[in-house]
Amino acid sequence: NRAWIEYFAAEGPYRDQLLAEGTGGTSSEGTRLRIAGFRVLSYDGDTARIDLAGEGSTAEGSITFSAVYDLVWQGGDWKVSTDTATPFDFASIPNFVGYVAWGA
Repeated sequence: NRAWIEYFAAEGPYRDQLLAEGTGGTSSEGTRLRIAGFRVLSYDGDTARIDLAGEGSTAEGSITFSAVYDLVWQGGDWKVSTDTATPFDFASIPNFVGYVAWGA
């Protein structure tokens, strides 16, 4: 959803590039994603580094993953930093040990 990506991307030198990449023609039909937990890696009031853990599945299979996000407080909300061309760091993980459970 372009409106969500525009809202979530902070002002920064790579914002336009990330918006263009985020609205590419790749279809996500049939893809499912569930956030399972999180870890706060760093926080100073203006910036935060957050590690989200989750599960993703497609027709080809499933994966347990970690996605580290660099966030900045901007316009009264947390937004993903666009100070670098790669604001997300994705990795496959074996399980959710060490993460705070997400949800009820």
